[in-house]
Amino acid sequence: MKDQKGDILHHIIVCMVRYSVTMDDDLVEKIDKICGSLAMSRSEWLNDLCIKHLDGAPGSGVQAMVSAVIPCESGPGHNMIDYGAAYANFSIDVPEYFNFGYDVIDRWAERDRNKLALIWVDQHGNEKKYSFRDLKNLSNGAANILLKYGIKRGDRVMLMLPRIPEWWIFVIALIKLGAVFCPCPTMLTPSDIKYRIRAGKFRMVITDYENAAK
Repeated sequence: MKDQKGDILHHIIVCMVRYSVTMDDDLVEKIDKICGSLAMSRSEWLNDLCIKHLDGAPGSGVQAMVSAVIPCESGPGHNMIDYGAAYANFSIDVPEYFNFGYDVIDRWAERDRNKLALIWVDQHGNEKKYSFRDLKNLSNGAANILLKYGIKRGDRVMLMLPRIPEWWIFVIALIKLGAVFCPCPTMLTPSDIKYRIRAGKFRMVITDYENAAK
């Protein structure tokens, strides 16, 4: 039973990683055919798949399709021999208050204003470097813009940007404000976006000019 559950989780993980990150063209074509036959969006199909296998809730029978879409290869096995012992002995020091934007980015900016934090390179090899002080100032500016438009602690914000420095700038800004951000890939279709907005109940969507029309 453990091996069977491990195989199912492996199927789901490989499916989500290959779909969301590598975006194999052949895989996308197969997924689109499945979604078309079920009258579902990609996001709905993946959500249904995860609920079916992770929660044991009734799904639409898509588990049989996973093997056809993504072959599962047996891995080297689990690295946890005794879960009970690992659970009993596990501990983590969690501070009462912690904010990545203030306690990491801004703290490093105060300690060493020139310390390198981010290197970004575009497809043509053009390079940009950002220090922690740069990220502190830019994220503070972004946070002020968000505050101007009414974003506050606990608000949900959908972030759909390509792999550009502004992605990190807005992420840090949202963390500083205590907002809940949901990163989304730019290849989402209008129906995918509509589904996520309805499910996530977002107060704001941050994207670029190229994807704004969606």
